[in-house]
Amino acid sequence: MSPKGGVGKSTIAYYLSKLLSNKYKVVLIDRDLTATISSIFGIKIGLFNYLADDISGEFVYEDHNLKVVSLARFQPSNIPSLEKFYPIYGNILKGADIVITDNSPGGIGEIELMEYKAYYKTVEGSDSYFIPVTTPALQLDRALAFVEEYRKILKQMIPKITSLEILALVANMVKNQNIEVPGIRVIKVPFYRDLLYNGFQNCEPPKELYELVEIVENIM
Repeated sequence: MSPKGGVGKSTIAYYLSKLLSNKYKVVLIDRDLTATISSIFGIKIGLFNYLADDISGEFVYEDHNLKVVSLARFQPSNIPSLEKFYPIYGNILKGADIVITDNSPGGIGEIELMEYKAYYKTVEGSDSYFIPVTTPALQLDRALAFVEEYRKILKQMIPKITSLEILALVANMVKNQNIEVPGIRVIKVPFYRDLLYNGFQNCEPPKELYELVEIVENIM
């Protein structure tokens, strides 16, 4: 997550999901209306578009241990009730070891809240972790304050949430900047030209992200 677009959230979510799916059953949820992840996997509609506007089509891509789910390719006309959303979403999550969400920049909207509620109805008692993504152009204090505000809203809206910790902070496209946060693991990813010009889905994962995979595996 990040309060700013273009910092590499989709890139991190994509690689983390692909790498972890080598060993675990992973569900990658695309919450962002820009739909970077959904476009890569050829998903044309979102689950909310199907429920709210009766638009037919596939909103799930599945390949071996990886499922990719689009919540909305465009703004739905309304937000369906939890009773309507939960049965389909809960079935999608069945058997998953890890759920990763690619979030839109900015605060929590109705789509995100509905997904959180359905998630905790499905896997009550599980822990959630934040991975803030920042760049040298984004003030670190701003990124961390955004996460803290996000956490407060979620705990207020969904009392079932037990844990909302920062797993690690990814500092993306850094050069020689010294980025340190007391008590938080910082993973520095340099600027990789190929990721920008060739499309990250066509490139090998940055070697620095294997450290992030190791952190996730440690909590598994």
